[in-house]
Amino acid sequence: MVVVGAQSFLRQGHLSDRHLSVRLGVVAVAENCRTFTCHPRSAQGASTGQATGLLLPARAQPQALPEGEPAMAQEKFLVLLPLVVLALLGLACVQPSLARESKAMKFQRQHMDSHPAAISASYCNLMMKRRNMTDGWCKPVNTFVHEPLADVQAVCSQKDVLCKNGQSNCHQSRSQMNITDCRLKNGSKFPKCVYTTTQKEQYIVVACEGNPHVPVHFDACL
Repeated sequence: MVVVGAQSFLRQGHLSDRHLSVRLGVVAVAENCRTFTCHPRSAQGASTGQATGLLLPARAQPQALPEGEPAMAQEKFLVLLPLVVLALLGLACVQPSLARESKAMKFQRQHMDSHPAAISASYCNLMMKRRNMTDGWCKPVNTFVHEPLADVQAVCSQKDVLCKNGQSNCHQSRSQMNITDCRLKNGSKFPKCVYTTTQKEQYIVVACEGNPHVPVHFDACL
């Protein structure tokens, strides 16, 4: 429409060809600016006569999330948070990982029962399970010592003997001690670990390490 009007002016002699070209260029720019964002020349471009501005599409506005989605995401987070907290509390309350258990602590867990309430035929079945020696497998043989821990630790300063594996850090008790020998019954397999329970009074041999020396391995009973 604008072009037709301009040509009419030209026929009437009001505009020259040069003026018409200028006006048509201005009209074209105006039409483009309706749809595109016009960037002005930079200061440097203006001084040199070179236009650095470009006609770029208008920047798209970020789309808002559908109504209700943020609330749903927050609700899911609040539902899952208590479950995560409970899981972490459960991990904190379980028995310390065996990977972090020292040798001395392992010896006490597997072999020390200083004051048993009673020793019946089911003693080994209960104690082997309670002391985590039937987790994933059935430990074939284990000995529980029914003496004060201090008396068992004192064995580390008593008679030097050679260990079964040839090491020289084993010690034999000077006196016999009350012990219970637990042995896996023939044919018993994991997960059903069944043991025989046998009470004895024997000398014990333990391997000792550390400073001060403490028992870290039950080597034998004599």
